[in-house]
Amino acid sequence: MNSIEFAESQYRYFSANDLFNLLAAVAVLGTGFARTWWGIKGTAWYWHQPLLHLKLTLFVVIGLLSIKPTLTFLRWRKHLNAAGQLPVEAEIRQARRWVMIEAHLLVFVPLAATMLARGIATR
Repeated sequence: MNSIEFAESQYRYFSANDLFNLLAAVAVLGTGFARTWWGIKGTAWYWHQPLLHLKLTLFVVIGLLSIKPTLTFLRWRKHLNAAGQLPVEAEIRQARRWVMIEAHLLVFVPLAATMLARGIATR
C-alpha cells in the first residue's frame, strides 16, 4: 500500500468514525431522555440533579466542538471526489487534535452517568 492509498484509507476512516460518533451520540441521548421520562425515578428527580446537567453540558460542548472536524471531513471528501486531492498534513493534525479533545471530554459522560446511577453527589 503506497502513501496515497494509506492517506485515502485514513480519510475514509475519519469520515466513517465521525458518522458513527454522531449516531452513537443520538442513541445515547435518546436512551437517556427515555430513562428520565419513563424511568423509575421520574423526570422531577433527574432534572434536579447537577450531574444530569453536567452530562447535558458535556454533550453540548462536545457537539459544538465536533462541528469543525465534521465540516473539515466534508470538505476533504469534496476535494477527494472532485480532484483526487488529499488534505495536507497540517489539516490532518488539526482535525485529529479536535477529535482528541472531544474524546477526552467524552470520558466524563459515563463517569457522570455512573455517579448519577449510584446516587453519588445527588440531591
